[in-house]
Amino acid sequence: MTKRIARATALVVLTGVMLVAALKMGRWLLDRETCFRKLCSVDLALQMYEWGSTGMCPDHLEDLGHYVDGALSCPGVHGLSRQTGCHSQRVDYIYVAYVRPIPSNSVPVVICPPINHGGWGGHVLTAEHDILWHGASEMDKIITEVYMRVRTNHCKVIVGPELERRSRGRYTSLSE
Repeated sequence: MTKRIARATALVVLTGVMLVAALKMGRWLLDRETCFRKLCSVDLALQMYEWGSTGMCPDHLEDLGHYVDGALSCPGVHGLSRQTGCHSQRVDYIYVAYVRPIPSNSVPVVICPPINHGGWGGHVLTAEHDILWHGASEMDKIITEVYMRVRTNHCKVIVGPELERRSRGRYTSLSE
């Protein structure tokens, strides 16, 4: 009788552990998909900004404030409020502002770094308006290339203060 109770208890515990793991994976996938959708909004806002300002890129993603509402904070970042100040949004993305012309269409414009997704990977919005998911090792290469590009392509990297703090200075703003 006690063996049956022990087996039943073990089965219940194992089922519970598997259910919790499945729920965490479901939340991670939902956050990843929501991040993709928010970057679609950022891409559209960048296009609208460029059309409204004769082809110029904004100096900061916060300048898109009247085009987007809450799209600058990644849903993969839990436990932080969306607001950082009186009227400013928290920006969880790395923004690469290019001086025209952009060197090629495949260069990153907005990057959601792996730190926002538990270190598993992140999204990259390119100048071609593609949004691609890359694993953490590939993202490290992409981010390193972006920082190297600052010196040669007349661009600047802008990182929000909250992201810079959470990354412990790994992601910082940089200009030529």
